[in-house]
Amino acid sequence: MISEALEFIFGKAEEAANPRPESYKLGKRRRIVTLAGEQHEEEIEPPKLSRRAHSLDSVATLTEEFSGEVATAFVAEDGIKVILDDDDRMETVVMSFEHSEQFNELCRLANGETQRKLVKILRTKLAGCVNNDLFTAIVRQLEFDVQRGSRSDIQHGGESLGNSVEKQVRAKAGEMPEEIRVTVPLFSVPHDVPTEITLTCAVTLDLDNQRIEIEPTGDSLLREKKRILQEIIGTLDSMMPE
Repeated sequence: MISEALEFIFGKAEEAANPRPESYKLGKRRRIVTLAGEQHEEEIEPPKLSRRAHSLDSVATLTEEFSGEVATAFVAEDGIKVILDDDDRMETVVMSFEHSEQFNELCRLANGETQRKLVKILRTKLAGCVNNDLFTAIVRQLEFDVQRGSRSDIQHGGESLGNSVEKQVRAKAGEMPEEIRVTVPLFSVPHDVPTEITLTCAVTLDLDNQRIEIEPTGDSLLREKKRILQEIIGTLDSMMPE
């Protein structure tokens, strides 16, 4: 009993030295806080709410429904974010962008792919994306030729024997183009979002590893990304409330 009484006394002394605030709400945005016997009225910080949209139309609809006098939209490669300011709380409308499967597959081809796998990709994931109708046939009928033979060099009166390797590529269905144009959707998004890009891609043959590399040339990818984002901004602006 004595120990419990001492704990109670020490507890009260600690509360007096470090008073804890007690509060109760006063309406939706204010509350009364009692601290050390004194009452103070203070504002309650409103929660930041985020509404998720899945199309440009729903972005515009949610913005019109919940925004106050000011709404600011930001468009980037990862998506759209609209900040709604109703003078009382900060809310957002968010729409996320994800790169399409075709775009991701095209990016992976920059590292090179075997002939067999590339043919499969061109006939499935990138079907109809290459502007050269013969390209798939050219890739399928390529023949990588690696011929090894002996060679002899005479240097300083002595003879050095070694191996020479002759590498060739034969294209039966036509000459392998140095460049192709590939059209893919940049994002995997609803139909009301502009997303189709066309890229000039270099075709490189890795003879040592018998792989084929396909990679966008120069700044074509950067330019197409900027163009698509500008189109999205223009489309969204035409949908947004005045």
